[in-house]
Amino acid sequence: YDAPTGGNQLLMGSVTFTPTAVGTYYAEARDVINNCVSGRIAITIIENSVATPSSAGNEAICAGEPLPALSAMPAAGETIDWYDAPTGGNLLLMGSTTYQPTLAGTYYAESRSTTNGCTSNARIAVTLTIFDLPVPSVSSSNDPGCDDNDGSITLAVSGGLMPYQYQINNGTLQNNPTFGGLGV
Repeated sequence: YDAPTGGNQLLMGSVTFTPTAVGTYYAEARDVINNCVSGRIAITIIENSVATPSSAGNEAICAGEPLPALSAMPAAGETIDWYDAPTGGNLLLMGSTTYQPTLAGTYYAESRSTTNGCTSNARIAVTLTIFDLPVPSVSSSNDPGCDDNDGSITLAVSGGLMPYQYQINNGTLQNNPTFGGLGV
């Protein structure tokens, strides 16, 4: 029933009932031989909600650097399970607020209650980006000749992300790819 007295009968003749929503439902027992009916008892269905975790932030590194651990933070009494998809997918790691990826990509953290095993309705995406290293080459050069300081080189760069800065011989970084006043 949907009320302690009167109300609408939701199911008859069964010892089990599957509600479609949270709330309070009322059950009674009936002796079918004598037609005696018990008083109704209240049964309250609650949803154990688990909050979506928060991300500690995406990570970005240059190729060749050590891969950082990704982190997510659950609420108190919860832990994190890591997946490779926003829904479904493969469980990568269970019960850890950090995940150590082996490749660049987006990974998904889901909160799970340590008390009842309920999980968050959504997963939070945490991304590891690995940037390609810039690759310099000499695009042009001017030989300074004997005992002169009028040589120059101009660098070209592929890979990485612009804008670039340039440096030779541990000198000052500069935005211009040409270095002049070079001697022998």
